[in-house]
Amino acid sequence: MHSLVAAEERTRLHEAAAAERANFKPMRLSIDSISFIQLKTMLIERGVPAERVAACANKFALMALAKDCATVVKIEWLAAEADV
Repeated sequence: MHSLVAAEERTRLHEAAAAERANFKPMRLSIDSISFIQLKTMLIERGVPAERVAACANKFALMALAKDCATVVKIEWLAAEADV
């Protein structure tokens, strides 16, 4: 009985987290305006699997991952200052 209650609680928490991620508003970022750790944390909070985020060695790898997960992450990347 206890495992059934625990399973229902996990399901409820998972659904609540999914609903919260779905409510993220699109964000406009420049790669220069955010630190590696901030970007890493934001991607995990927005639902990108932590294992995939941990495999990224730098901000540009995180940016590529965010673009791959664009429907979940909802980030519009602005041109970097050097690109302007």
